[in-house]
Formats: sequence, structure tokens, C-alpha cells
Amino acid sequence: TLKSGPIDERILKGIRKGIVTGIVVGLIEEIFFRGILTRILSRLGTLFMAIFISSTIYAAVHFIKGDSSTNYDIIHWHSGFTYLKSAFGLYGDPRFIGSFLTLLTVGIFLAALTLKRGNIALAAGIHAGWVCIIKGNSNVTRTDENSPYFWLVGNYDKFTGYAAFLWL
Repeated sequence: TLKSGPIDERILKGIRKGIVTGIVVGLIEEIFFRGILTRILSRLGTLFMAIFISSTIYAAVHFIKGDSSTNYDIIHWHSGFTYLKSAFGLYGDPRFIGSFLTLLTVGIFLAALTLKRGNIALAAGIHAGWVCIIKGNSNVTRTDENSPYFWLVGNYDKFTGYAAFLWL
């Protein structure tokens, strides 16, 4: 679907959304995944193991998104299972693999960078910039699902995918 509204308004909205989201997400995810998880794992085993496991978890949690349109008037004993099925729904799309590989690669890069530098500052900045670009561009671009190259775009954020993974 094509985004609506004047292009200059969409660009400004995308920039604002990108900056705020980038800073918040970059800080939160770097503090947890690289600042805490990677460091703990590096004390328990090899650096390679710490980087790979923390990056795999980092990539995997991005695809857990439940359907929040639950009608609370119609809740059954199996409602939790229905919600879980929707939460892991992105894993059923083959384009998930490209997005997962992209996020895994980014996670490995950011974890290695954090361990090499001894802090999360640079990784948090790079992560914030990455998210800023993705969120900012999502306001002014569209994805053509009829394109023969649509499979190159992942199912997570219409940005990560096989093309982004190959580029990285």
C-alpha cells in the first residue's frame, strides 16, 4: 500500500519516528543483549559461543509478535494457545530466514564490537542509527508485493531480508 500525505510531511514524520525509536530501541537492546547477555555468556564459555548465542537470541526474539486484537469477551481455555500461534506466525513465512540471517549478522557484529571496545556505546549508536534509517524509510517507501524481487525483502520490517543479508 502506498503511504498517504504530502512527501515532506511523511519525511519529517519518518525522521521524528526514526530518531525516537532508534535511540530507545538501540539503548534498550544493547544494554540487554550486549551489555548483559553477551558479557554473562562470555564468562561462561568462549567468546565465539557468547557472541553466537546472544546474537541468535537477539535475532529470534524479533519475530515474536502476538495478535493484540484479542476480544476479551470471548476467551476460552485454549485462548493462550491461539495467541502463541499468532506470536510465532512470522516463523511460518520463508522470508523469515532472510530477516533472521540479517539480524543474526547484525547481532554478531554488534556483540563483537562491544567485546572489542569494552562497552556498548558505539554498538548502541550504530544500532540506533540502523533503527532510525529503517523506521524513517518506512514512512516514505512502499513494498510492491507483486514484484518478482519481493522475496528479497523480509517479513519482519520490510527492510531486513535476503538482500540486506547479502549486502552485510
